[in-house]
Amino acid sequence: TTTTTTTTPSNNNNTLLQPTYSDVVFNGRTTNGNGNERLRNLTVQYAPSYDSKNIEDKRRIVSTMIDDIQSSGGRFLKWSSSTGEWKEVPQLEVREKVCQMFRNLRRRTAQQQRPEAPLQIVHDVSTNDVLFGRRKEHPGNLRLRLLIESLAAEYDAASRGRKKQLTTLVIQEIEQNGGRFLDKVDGEAWVQLSRQALGDKLSSQFPNYRRRQKEKSLTR
Repeated sequence: TTTTTTTTPSNNNNTLLQPTYSDVVFNGRTTNGNGNERLRNLTVQYAPSYDSKNIEDKRRIVSTMIDDIQSSGGRFLKWSSSTGEWKEVPQLEVREKVCQMFRNLRRRTAQQQRPEAPLQIVHDVSTNDVLFGRRKEHPGNLRLRLLIESLAAEYDAASRGRKKQLTTLVIQEIEQNGGRFLDKVDGEAWVQLSRQALGDKLSSQFPNYRRRQKEKSLTR
C-alpha cells in the first residue's frame, strides 16, 4: 500500500510587509528613514551627470541608484489605502519615481538661484498685517496664531507635500483678509517678505506652537 502525503505549502503572502530603516518609503508617509535619506543623497550626487546625459545613460544612472538601495538591504515600498497594507513598488514605477526626483531637484535648484525681488518698504502697517518679532497682541498676529492652532494637529501628521500646502493655506487666509507678512530691517523700516523667506518663517511657527503647548502642560 502506497501512502501519499499531501504537503500544504505555507502561505507567505499572508506575511504583512513592514518598512525597515533601510527601505525607501513613497506616498510621503515616512520619509526620515535611512533608505529615503540615502536615495535623496544619491539624487544630489548623480544630478549633474543625469542632467547632461542621453536617455540610455540616464537609465543606467537610475539602475545604479536602485541597485545601491537594494544592495544595502532596502526595498521600495508604498502604502495601499485600499488594502491597508504596505506593498512593494513595481520596478517600472520605481524608475519613474526616481526620474521625478531628478526633475524636482532641478526645479528647486532653479528656484533657489532665481534672484530675489527687491525688498518692498511698507509705511502704512494695518491691523490685518502679520508683524514678525515680538508683537503678540497685534490683531494680524493673533489671527495667525489661531490659524496655526487650528491646523497644528493636521500639520504634525502630514506628509512633506501636505505641510507645504497647509503653509500656503495660511498665507492665503491672511492675504485674502487684506494682510501682509512684514518684518523689520535694521530694527527700523517694515518690509514685506518674499514668498521664499515667508515659507521658512511660517514653517517654524508650527513646531514653535507645539513647543509652547508642551511647556504649558509641564507648568500645570
